[in-house]
Amino acid sequence: MTKKNSKRSLFTVIVLILVCLVVISFLLPPLLRVPICKGKILGFLRPYVQIFCPPKDLYDIVLNERIDISEPNKNQTFNFKIKYIGQYATHVTLDELDDKLYGKKYDLKLQMRLNFYKDGVLLISKNPADYYQKSWGLDRGDGEIKCDFEVPKDVPIDTNITCEVRIFATDPYLNNHCKGTRLFIHKYSEE
Repeated sequence: MTKKNSKRSLFTVIVLILVCLVVISFLLPPLLRVPICKGKILGFLRPYVQIFCPPKDLYDIVLNERIDISEPNKNQTFNFKIKYIGQYATHVTLDELDDKLYGKKYDLKLQMRLNFYKDGVLLISKNPADYYQKSWGLDRGDGEIKCDFEVPKDVPIDTNITCEVRIFATDPYLNNHCKGTRLFIHKYSEE
């Protein structure tokens, strides 16, 4: 084998290795996006996968249930399962609030707690009424009470979880001026 053929062979091998690495780096994450977003493999690729090729259900709403905030000492329970790791938001939305509340600070009297259980064991407890924000849609205003948690630090992945909503004190104004209340849980974007 001549020196020229030897250099050409080495160059060909290097080019093939580089092509393979590029192909693997662009094909592997989309093929493995679910296990990557679950945190099972290649965790360092999770932000890349979530930006460029997220699983179709990554940002689906985990829980969307109507709750009753009109009766104190009433417990309501809902079951759900989290599929992907990351930050999650729990929102209690107050639908179609009175327009008079827009742009005004409102002293929320509603007191509630969200307890998250796995097999009857308390994982975390949050008081979402500590944070209240008046949002404004195209049509009518909605209020929002929220709290956050992290998966798998606070709540495990791929496990049946029970969320218990406990109402300690009601808000008569909201009871009369709010058309409905819903509990949402969804994943935050990590971009």
